[in-house]
Amino acid sequence: MKFKSSVDRGRFFNYGFVSMRYFSPSFIILLMAVVLALNLYFPVFANAGDAPAYAKNRLPYKNFMKSMQHLTSEDLSGIDKVANFISKADLSVDELRQLTDYGKKIYDKYKTEIDELIKNYDKILDIGNTLPSEAQYAAAGSSSPVIDFRYTRSITRVLAAVSRWLESEKRYEEALKLTTLTWRFGQMIQNGDGEVSTLISAMIGIAVKNISIQQNMCRILIAGNFDAEFYQNYSSRLLKLRDDEMDMSQIMYCERRSFLNVLEYEVFVKSNIKTDYSEIVNKIPADRLAEGKKYSIDIFNAYYDSVSVYLTKYKDEPYILRTHLEKMSKEIAERGQPSLWKLLSPIKSVGDILLAIAMPNFSRAYEQFLRSNYYSYGAAVFAKTLAGVKNGAAVPESLEALEKLCGIKLIADYFNKNKGPLVYKKIGDDFVLYSYSIDYHDDNADSDKDIILFKIPAGHKGE
Repeated sequence: MKFKSSVDRGRFFNYGFVSMRYFSPSFIILLMAVVLALNLYFPVFANAGDAPAYAKNRLPYKNFMKSMQHLTSEDLSGIDKVANFISKADLSVDELRQLTDYGKKIYDKYKTEIDELIKNYDKILDIGNTLPSEAQYAAAGSSSPVIDFRYTRSITRVLAAVSRWLESEKRYEEALKLTTLTWRFGQMIQNGDGEVSTLISAMIGIAVKNISIQQNMCRILIAGNFDAEFYQNYSSRLLKLRDDEMDMSQIMYCERRSFLNVLEYEVFVKSNIKTDYSEIVNKIPADRLAEGKKYSIDIFNAYYDSVSVYLTKYKDEPYILRTHLEKMSKEIAERGQPSLWKLLSPIKSVGDILLAIAMPNFSRAYEQFLRSNYYSYGAAVFAKTLAGVKNGAAVPESLEALEKLCGIKLIADYFNKNKGPLVYKKIGDDFVLYSYSIDYHDDNADSDKDIILFKIPAGHKGE
């Protein structure tokens, strides 16, 4: 089976969220073969150092980042050496030097493009994040082109390194603008970048947001020592931008429309027409093809209906959502296993197999979606806090004092099964606002286990 795009590959690639214990050894072997085939999906950068790193057979960016699409393989060769430093809370002198040296190298080479992005910061952020049109939904399918996901992650790390160099040069406003633009880039990828989004493209977008903002935005905000008005304006803008992206329900609706198109127009076609799905669908007699299509579409619709209900009912309770999705995924996987009775019922057999292969357990994806939104929210609250301190207030010493200073009621901690608030307390010399994160446990602001929204020195004066 050939893989051409995100629809007929992204579904087969479970992106790490499917529990393998639900599958038989034969099915695991099949999935391993699929993963090997995905090497075609993430093409290796060209060997020649001056060759463009962006894969030629991928859809070009439609968003503002298209100006940074022409980096070479040589440019990107150094990012792997410093990638781990980008989201690290504390860097050694040597690690910081390596990261900023790489950032300076890229800035010097692409100064014109990077300066132009920063110059047009306000204009770029005023551009709304588009949603697919009905015509795009109707046309979505397995042949739909996709962007180069590997390059997308790499350019995000590259720009994070450039931002870190700008920060080291005390060019704080430029560093903050570039960081914010890179985060906005992730939002646009999450939405499909002008096309119909998919779960895998959304997860790439979420990764871009995390890479750009985690440990970076709040550090620049406090180092920049901006005035109170700047902090207030930045916070307001960031809170507004946070709402301009698809939520998980909308992403799964994109999945639904795309995959139903695949079933309708690519899977269940006359057996004399060669398709990537012939080996599966040819098990159905030609005179029962329409019946097989109806059964498959019905069970796919039933799946998406259930997902929609769960995402709506448990959107603030990911631990309950995970239970339902894991149960449903297990049932789907079991129904997709070969059995003697299925040989006598090819209609159900084909539909159940297609559903088992195509539908991942995306509960972990939803947890990552919530996690990524905390970072931008934390930066917005942090900016409000810094504005208050700039105006003469003391660093808040309790959650209630923090909310009073910021003039807002903070959102709850979605990863607290007791539905408690975010945690704000003094740890060492800092006051820290954090979430329990995806282990659903308070690890006392452990940066590897909890989600750190921000930390502020207890004695910070804003001077």
